[in-house]
This record gives sequence, C-alpha cells and structure tokens, in this order.
Amino acid sequence: MVGVMLAKMMPRWRQALPARLQYREMRAGTRMASRLIGVGVCAMLLAVSADCSLPFGSGPTPAQMLFRALTTLRDFPSFRVSGSLRRLDVSYEVVLSEDNRGNLSGTVADGHFSIGVRRVDGRVLLSGQDFFQQFQQVRVGGLWVTGVNDGVSALVTALADRPALVGALSTLVGGAVSVATGPRVGGRQASWLVGDGISVLVGEQDPERPLQLTTMPGRTLPGGFANLVLEFNSYGKPVNRDVPTEVVDLADPNTLPTNVVSLPDSFLYEGCDSGGCTLSSVVRNDGGRNGRANATFTVSRDGQQIGSCLVGVPPLANKETVKVACRVNYPRTTGSSVTGRVTVSNSLP
Repeated sequence: MVGVMLAKMMPRWRQALPARLQYREMRAGTRMASRLIGVGVCAMLLAVSADCSLPFGSGPTPAQMLFRALTTLRDFPSFRVSGSLRRLDVSYEVVLSEDNRGNLSGTVADGHFSIGVRRVDGRVLLSGQDFFQQFQQVRVGGLWVTGVNDGVSALVTALADRPALVGALSTLVGGAVSVATGPRVGGRQASWLVGDGISVLVGEQDPERPLQLTTMPGRTLPGGFANLVLEFNSYGKPVNRDVPTEVVDLADPNTLPTNVVSLPDSFLYEGCDSGGCTLSSVVRNDGGRNGRANATFTVSRDGQQIGSCLVGVPPLANKETVKVACRVNYPRTTGSSVTGRVTVSNSLP
C-alpha cells in the first residue's frame, strides 16, 4: 500500500523514468528508503494532522514555529501579558507590561490582595496598603516599597527573567509538535502549536508572535511555575519605568511613614491651677521619618468635652520616644471629676 501511495506521490518527471531506475533510486540505501516511506506516511496523515512536523516546501515545521514563538517571548523588546499561573503552590492573577531588559510594571493578585508591582533596573517595588498592613504588619500608606522578602517579589523577579522562563517552557515541547485549528482573531484564523506539555496560539498574520500560551495542568517547570494560562498583546508598547521619589526601603525603618503612638500609663496632669492643667504623655514613633504627627489632649466632665489643646510631635527616628505636653484651660471645681485623654494623629504621605 505504501508503494502505491509513493507511486501516486512521485513527481511526474520521476514517474517518466524507466521502472528499473525508479526501483534503483528507491533502493539506493536503507536510510533513503526509510525517509521516503516516512514522507509518504506523513503526506497521508497531514490531511488529518500535522503530527509529523514536516515542512511544506520551504516553510517551517510546527516544531520550528513553536520554538520561534518562544524565542519571541524571550527576545521581543516589550509586550503585555495577562492571565493566571501557579508558583510554589500559590495561585496568582497577573497583568504586566514587561521588556527584554528585565523591567516590568502592573498588578499581581494572590486571592487575598491586589498588589501593584514594578521592577526597574533590577529593583523590585510593591504597592498595596492592605497587603503590607495585614500581611507584613507595616503601615506604608500609598508609598511604594522595596526590600520585601516575600512570594510576590520572588514571582516578579522570576517573571522578569525571560531567558530562564522561556528555557523552562522549552522543556515542555517534547519530541513532536502538531497543529490544531484555533479561534479567529481579528478576523483571521489562528492556530494552536501543540507540544508535549505546552500549547501556543499564533496568528495567521504574524505566526512568530504568541497570542496565548497554556501549559498542561500538573506539569511543574524549573523555577516552580505550573498551570500557566497567559495572553500576550501590545507588542512594542513601552513599559512604565518611573520610580517614585519617596520609596520605603524595609531595610531602613526610617524610610517608613511616621507612625507615632502614645505609650500606656504615661498620661499625666501637671501644673494644675483653678483655670486648668498642663497635660502630658510619652509618645513613640513605630514608623519612620516620612510624615508628621500631632497629639491632641482633651478634658471631659460627665461625658462632655470641656477643653482641649493640640501640640505637634517633633520629628522622631524609628522607635524614638519623646514627652509632649500642652495646657488645657477649663474650670476646675472642688468635688467634681474630669477625664483626660490624648489622641495621636499621623499624616501619611
């Protein structure tokens, strides 16, 4: 049957040769015969599938197309990527713009917090007031933060290393790559390039630029990545590399926003007379020098406020303390009791 198929596939100029020459050519060597048989089998199967990965004329094979698409992800100047993935057993949703110099900007969500991320010239910065206050136990307001040792920072660093990530993805290609019909994108037909553990969707207009990428569930890549379902677009769009002038460096607590608190059992009435008292309290800065704080002293009688004063807290280093005080004027009468308190307010940047 294969012989019949080969005869049908044989070019007319070759069919015109004497039979003995056709036979001699077919028997020129075991390797050549095997190759021709393989060509014939693949020609039959390509009508149904592209599993044989043979070129059509001078065109690339599906395997070559897949590796070219991965090379684009490694080398293209910039693009936007969005979707979901797992790394080290944590699931993330990402929306990132990145370039081939390791810079990126966007958001990462881990199911609990949505965190602004940026990597510029090798430095990772994160932004997320709730994330830092609840998970890191640090008050940062709306400032960007660097020096964070956590899974999100590690994820950003790993995603920015395109050569390593593409190298890991390449291990999923396997020995055979097939082509499957994909959806229409922008009015044009797209195709899936399907490897052993990875599938990449490419368009008809520019088949070397991936549109989507998925990996087989449960297959863990070097670097801890798994279950990638990603989309790519905005090729060539610049990445935001702006770095804010005020950045919190967790290695230097003094770069934190000011967070002054009053110390328990330090409240005092001092210098009292018939017209009022001087009230004082010791306060401590649990933050840094970025911002300012005020202390408000109040006096109440029978639940009604009858006097108050406000004093600014001088600049304090991290964990530094100071005594602050101001006079509250109110009528002091014999036999009546009053309640005093201090409230500290911090102005976050």
